[in-house]
Amino acid sequence: LLDYSLGLPFDWSKLIWNGRYAVDYIPYHDAGRINGWHYGLTEEQEKKFEVKKIYYRATTSIDTLSNCAARPLFVMTTGETRLRALLNAMHAARYIQPIRVD
Repeated sequence: LLDYSLGLPFDWSKLIWNGRYAVDYIPYHDAGRINGWHYGLTEEQEKKFEVKKIYYRATTSIDTLSNCAARPLFVMTTGETRLRALLNAMHAARYIQPIRVD
């Protein structure tokens, strides 16, 4: 879907419904210098919150946000419903915090 979000052609027939919903949650973090991230999720929590992928885009600093793509962290989760997938992501994101330098 990245191609689609960039305005490129996408073959929708490649999407297969598996009865689950997914979200890519982008938590807000204040701008500033960081020294990586504290990942506080246990394996049990990863399963409970159905965490599929964590993308860290910032490793040394979090810039003032100018657009969605500039966000420093993306949390991808799934759930039985859209709401459950979103709540899973929000709960998981609470355990992933920047290690502040300032």
